[in-house]
Amino acid sequence: MSPIQLINPLDLPNWDELISSHPTANPFHSSGWARVLRDTYGFTPYYACVFKGDTLSACLPLMEVDSFLTGKRGVSLPFSDFCDPLLNGTVSSRQLTDFAIAFGRDRHWKYLELRGGDYAIIQGNSTNSRTSPGLVKGKMEATARHSMEREDGSNSLASPQGDGRWEMEDGRKGTDNPNIPIFQYSILPQSGSSNIPPFHHSQDSLDMEPDALRSALSAPRSATPALRSYSHHILDLSPGVETLFRNLRESTRRNIRKAEKEGVTVRFSSDLEAVQAYFRLHCLTRKRHGVPPQPWVFFVNIHKHLISGDKGFVSLAETQGKEIAGAVYLTFGKSALYKFGASDLSFQHLRANNSAMWAAIRRLDGSGFRTLSFGRTEPENQGLIQFKSGWGAVEESLSYYRYDFDARDFISGNGKGPSGYEKVFQRLPEPALRLMGKVLYRHFGS
Repeated sequence: MSPIQLINPLDLPNWDELISSHPTANPFHSSGWARVLRDTYGFTPYYACVFKGDTLSACLPLMEVDSFLTGKRGVSLPFSDFCDPLLNGTVSSRQLTDFAIAFGRDRHWKYLELRGGDYAIIQGNSTNSRTSPGLVKGKMEATARHSMEREDGSNSLASPQGDGRWEMEDGRKGTDNPNIPIFQYSILPQSGSSNIPPFHHSQDSLDMEPDALRSALSAPRSATPALRSYSHHILDLSPGVETLFRNLRESTRRNIRKAEKEGVTVRFSSDLEAVQAYFRLHCLTRKRHGVPPQPWVFFVNIHKHLISGDKGFVSLAETQGKEIAGAVYLTFGKSALYKFGASDLSFQHLRANNSAMWAAIRRLDGSGFRTLSFGRTEPENQGLIQFKSGWGAVEESLSYYRYDFDARDFISGNGKGPSGYEKVFQRLPEPALRLMGKVLYRHFGS
């Protein structure tokens, strides 16, 4: 098996080309989205990848969120509805996860959060460097190159040594290797055998008795406990517009016709002006829901790195020249994502949201897209679930997982859910909410 390496996708000009052939690649895997997160919040990309020659065989995207308020942790990926690992059978999601856990422990993360994907653990024996046969207990070796520099010119991970090698902050050394965008980070077996690949289940490399190891390897596997589960709606666009319209719920078709009768029109744009018009609606909707809006610079970067490069668009529903509903769509390959939606509640009777969504579906179908993801929905938001179901989309379960480094295990629970502060936030003036969003989202990386 080829080694698992940590790379920064922003150092690879052909990153999007590398992932484009994978059937489940989506906008959250793209280099544009990585740039949005880095430029807006300063998160550091660490993508665990396996290469076979010039081909990307597997990838688990990770970003480090380092906050003096909420601590340091790894997320795949922040502000992303889902980000399944890209796999082609070379390695398993379990191996990528074990690698991420080993790296996270070395980086002193509080936890590792995985959004989507199919993860398995050995029943009764969680992923643990002391006992799990899925994680080889060994030393870490890293190589860093000169491009890992802070803005002040200093190196963030390594410093040059007189012998041509690079010394890490913790004293480890690696060889300067210009072929690896950031650094290679492999698990090496303790047995001293150089021909054992990373994550080989070598008995000598585990802190387990032989009988216990055999028992663990033969133990049944069960699903990793989920931190929280959501609904994820996906619409297959391949049947064509006529069939898609017939598959709509009757009330959805009725709302579309009502909006047309009321004179609601929909326009599409990739201009920053359209993003700003949407942002006004976004702030209204967030206040109504009692949640601070993401900062304006977040949407500026979405426009800069995605929409302006034909990787998304804005839809705006209007009446008498006034924008009353809107949405932001992101695209990658033949997949589209309904990332944000907002509206002016005072015009709800015109059913502009329905008109905007149907117009977007027709546009996507006409442009050759095959699927439209409606993103994640909290289980308590039944109104939004009903809205998304009305478009003929298939509802799937979307699970988030969290590995707690203190507990040395995946933990279960209800996740975040409603915070209880919604009613307080609803009473705050919009400028105050916008300031809160500008200050706080960097620390929470949700």
